[in-house]
Amino acid sequence: MATIARSQDAARKSDSTMQQRELCSEGSTKAWQLNIDSLGRKNKGRGQTQNYN
Repeated sequence: MATIARSQDAARKSDSTMQQRELCSEGSTKAWQLNIDSLGRKNKGRGQTQNYN
């Protein structure tokens, strides 16, 4: 019985770590997309100022 309980506990722990990893990867991709958006806007702005000059 003890071995079954241990394996279930281990499974629960691995599930929680997987969920945390998924959350972390989701957050990083969102931050990455925001970063790309801001970079794109900056580049567009630079292009406009260059055209005016």
